[in-house]
Amino acid sequence: MACSDIISEVVTGYKTHWSEFTPSDCGLSAVYCYESAFGAFARTDIDGDGIEELLLGDDFGGGNYFLYDIFTFDAKTGNPVHLLSGGERDSFVVSGDGTIIEHGSSGADCSFTKFYKIEGCALKEVEAAGEDHLMDISFEPIMRYVAPCAYVAEKNGELQGRLVKTYDEEYLIEVQDTVRIPKEGVDILLWSAFDGKGVVFPENPGEYPVYASASEDSEVKGKIVYEEGYVPDVYACLGYAAGWFIISFEDGQAYVKEGDFSWDCIDSF
Repeated sequence: MACSDIISEVVTGYKTHWSEFTPSDCGLSAVYCYESAFGAFARTDIDGDGIEELLLGDDFGGGNYFLYDIFTFDAKTGNPVHLLSGGERDSFVVSGDGTIIEHGSSGADCSFTKFYKIEGCALKEVEAAGEDHLMDISFEPIMRYVAPCAYVAEKNGELQGRLVKTYDEEYLIEVQDTVRIPKEGVDILLWSAFDGKGVVFPENPGEYPVYASASEDSEVKGKIVYEEGYVPDVYACLGYAAGWFIISFEDGQAYVKEGDFSWDCIDSF
């Protein structure tokens, strides 16, 4: 199992609300069942041996995070080795010198702190961290992949189209038709609804409420009508919030349900 396979399992769990399997079935912390909006992962070489570890947890920004699972990978086989798994009352951070710091609690009167160093594919408990500050870790949100997303081709900052296939010297891209373009000067980027990329439109003819927030109990700001036999109106995507698209609507932002609306990286109507 590769690093991408582990991430894919978490993404699939979020998308299906863990209806097909549980985090425990994947050997992961049960905390992922809560599908945190801050859920994130990072690949970074904690111990400086040239092999990136996989870190899974919650990233709150500004260097504030909790890790719940830490994997390293066997240098010979490439197989993952699960070093640590935490939970609601048991999480980890990494100090600047690569020491993993565990903060845990089994109740109001019982808490603990432990320190670990990675040695090969194992952990060694140590007395303390060598540095007080935390390691600078670049996280990627899990929601970026839970949200609808697609790879696109850009050239000089301008969108060329949706990536369909890669050839030796060309890319096959799609807007309304498919065309081949030279690879030279073209960047392939992941565009996600989570990042406010692309457009949103009603999937089927009908009338759909537009909400002030990601709840059907919130204020209805208006409605979007898609008439049979007509091309649907297309709205700029501003973001994604677990089952809801954030769209540009009447000089402001509003929310529509993912089940009623579709996302695309480009307006192909």
